[in-house]
Amino acid sequence: MIGLVQAAEACWTGTFGNYSTTANFENPAGQAVLVTVNDGCGISNTSGVGGNSVTLYVSEYMGNDGSIIPYNSSTLNQTFSHEIGHVLGATDQYVGAGTTSQPNNIMGSVGASATPQGSTIQQILIYNGATP
Repeated sequence: MIGLVQAAEACWTGTFGNYSTTANFENPAGQAVLVTVNDGCGISNTSGVGGNSVTLYVSEYMGNDGSIIPYNSSTLNQTFSHEIGHVLGATDQYVGAGTTSQPNNIMGSVGASATPQGSTIQQILIYNGATP
């Protein structure tokens, strides 16, 4: 599990648009998040935007077309980072009815180069009551 947390911290740390961020998801003063890891196939999810629980499926995931796709370490790390985005206050940013991904956007795609966008950081700040 530590590897997933470190991968999520790396994903959410950097300069995204006008925002420079440093993620620390192991801060004992932060919000506790329950992560349930299931060895099987399913759709990983969070208990809602700003939620405090993540359900992560680690063997296989279900594609948008219903196909079963085996996870590799990169897609598992990206999926966990995406779900952490929901915990932080970001919504899904898929195009259309959730079937078209946005390349390079962690909240709209799962891929090796997917990172938060400046608009995502702004959304998180607003959700948490900060002025961007």
